[in-house]
Amino acid sequence: MTLPNLLAQGENASIEFKQSLVSAESLAKEMVAFANTQQPSVIKGSKTESVKFTYPDKVFRELVVNACAHRNYAILGSRVRVFMFTDRIEFISPGRLPNTVSIEKLVYGVSYSVNPVIVKFMENLRYIDKLGRGLPMVYQIAKAHDKQLYFEEVGEEFKVTLEL
Repeated sequence: MTLPNLLAQGENASIEFKQSLVSAESLAKEMVAFANTQQPSVIKGSKTESVKFTYPDKVFRELVVNACAHRNYAILGSRVRVFMFTDRIEFISPGRLPNTVSIEKLVYGVSYSVNPVIVKFMENLRYIDKLGRGLPMVYQIAKAHDKQLYFEEVGEEFKVTLEL
């Protein structure tokens, strides 16, 4: 099911990320399209200018890749999930943060690879540039546009909420 079909079912929708890692980029592009819907604009001179901030593709791609690369694959029956609402997108990944990483440290680039083989594979596919740079980039972009980025551990899951 495509994202537009899913959204036709209601303003708040959710999907489970069941696709292969290679399709993470296409999912990120669909999330950008979703996040950029219903953009108010104004006409200035001969140009139409958006009055609502839109995130670049790399923000959504980073959050999808992070959720897949750092999840706990030992938790059977669990999946990475993406919930899309009109005001936010939530990325939920099975597994808690490693004991050397805290929520407070994430925005500074502190990271630890719990799945080094998957991380190396994603580096080879060029989904990952360098470990520890992605979440600070997402945080800085959100902060620069007065948007909130929340990290939280809920039971045995890690959740990132990005305000739209």
